[in-house]
Amino acid sequence: MPPAVPAVVCTGFDITPALQHYFQVGHKIDVVQLLNEALAGEEDDLDLYDNDADRNLYALDRETALVLSLQEHLRRVREDAPVEDREVLEIPYCFYPCMWDSSDEKRFPDNYHTRLFVPTGAYARELDKSGALATPPEADVKAIKSFIECANRLLPDDAARERAGLKLEDLQYTIRYPRELRFPFYLETRREKRLPPRPVREFLKNVSRGQ
Repeated sequence: MPPAVPAVVCTGFDITPALQHYFQVGHKIDVVQLLNEALAGEEDDLDLYDNDADRNLYALDRETALVLSLQEHLRRVREDAPVEDREVLEIPYCFYPCMWDSSDEKRFPDNYHTRLFVPTGAYARELDKSGALATPPEADVKAIKSFIECANRLLPDDAARERAGLKLEDLQYTIRYPRELRFPFYLETRREKRLPPRPVREFLKNVSRGQ
């Protein structure tokens, strides 16, 4: 019989604020202005919202659109990278650290902020419960450093790297369940959209082989 598949957690880094700074300052891409232009005229929709909760949700939806646009900007920038770098520089997944009301599926607006997540590892849930994953494992640190190096090579010059290069200390280590992660939108029409992050796939493959 094949070995039982343990519950899995995915480790990685929240890259959201650092990636926005990377584009705004390093590549001089005004992501906020581009979003405002794309959503021009939608401010009139605010008249349709008659309470603070709905207006808050509207603002959070705009925030989500901004964060998800960073995936598309990174996809475009990485097209200029060598093939070996593109394999390392995967488009971040996103997750929503939010609460849900199961009775009517309404979002609680005080905790609905979309985040971008670079997956760097996958481990049995028991390791997380034991506290062994409280700090990033060595393999995760190595993986995120490779991501950072590849991303920073795509900045136009040394001055841009100094001003806006990604730095490990600006990223937040976090642990998520694979089901919480949402694939990058650029994969929407591809088979990969149904697959978990690569570290999770590799972990499950090793389990199936009994390694």
